[in-house]
Amino acid sequence: MAQFVLSPGTSSSPIQINIGWGLAIALSVYVAWETSGGHVNPAVTAALCILGKISFTHSLLYFIAQTLGAAFGTGIMYLVYSEAINAFDGGVRAISGPNATGIIFASFPRAYLSNTGAFIDQ
Repeated sequence: MAQFVLSPGTSSSPIQINIGWGLAIALSVYVAWETSGGHVNPAVTAALCILGKISFTHSLLYFIAQTLGAAFGTGIMYLVYSEAINAFDGGVRAISGPNATGIIFASFPRAYLSNTGAFIDQ
């Protein structure tokens, strides 16, 4: 996502984002399969805990590991792209506008999207 946002008008395309996300999820599930059954998303962990498929203790440990992994990955991504981010937005961080870089780190609904549309989308 960072390359797509920070390099507008180049050969990057939305299909690259989709392929990248797909490969990241597939690799994450493959790596975590033996330990946690492959659920690397806290929402999946919560659902499995509610359904009684995993214990509360395991779900708490998985949630902590998933959150730390996300923070660690985001930190590495920021270190790798920090110069490019600063050059792109001039040091002014924003989630909307022509030089917005917030989308690199999280998903945000567009201004035209209603609350209902945002709920369905997410």
